[in-house]
Amino acid sequence: MSISGKSAAGPAAADASVRPARAGDSLAVAEIQVHTWLTCYAPHLPPGALDALDVTLVEAGWRAAISSPPSPAHRLLVALRGGQLVGYLAAGPAEDEDATEADGEVLALTVTPAEQRMGHGSRLLAAGIQALVDVGFKLARTWTFDADVPLHTFLAAAGWEPDGARRELDMGEPVGQQRWHVTLPV
Repeated sequence: MSISGKSAAGPAAADASVRPARAGDSLAVAEIQVHTWLTCYAPHLPPGALDALDVTLVEAGWRAAISSPPSPAHRLLVALRGGQLVGYLAAGPAEDEDATEADGEVLALTVTPAEQRMGHGSRLLAAGIQALVDVGFKLARTWTFDADVPLHTFLAAAGWEPDGARRELDMGEPVGQQRWHVTLPV
């Protein structure tokens, strides 16, 4: 998940929208993921952690997620500016061992760096929360890298807070993550 700070909706907001992903969106989603990870996360991850990140492989995963979601509760939403895809949000049932059937999860929230701080992340998050509410979830969770302070600021401004859960990903070296949560509206 990568966005940068609070949204500052400006002129771009007039031609901005969010919609469910379509079959033809998988390549743009993959390109945004790879570009954003290489731009925003590379400085905070161990050397070489992103060397295997390949648009073709990533696109195949997103294509499968769009055509055959893992469950009826999974959603992939995309943000557009003037018809160009600029971000995405993936949501579904929470995947942690301590999750209940009432827990949803924002699995990914990414806005391309050139379009950050223009309201796309806020629109995606609002639409993602609504999608989780629509399928009956009562709580939303998400995992963030410890070093992603802009995302922490964004989530806190949106009413999320850390719940104390932590994990480490093996990316050649351990990389810490913390879990955030928010109670969903009824």
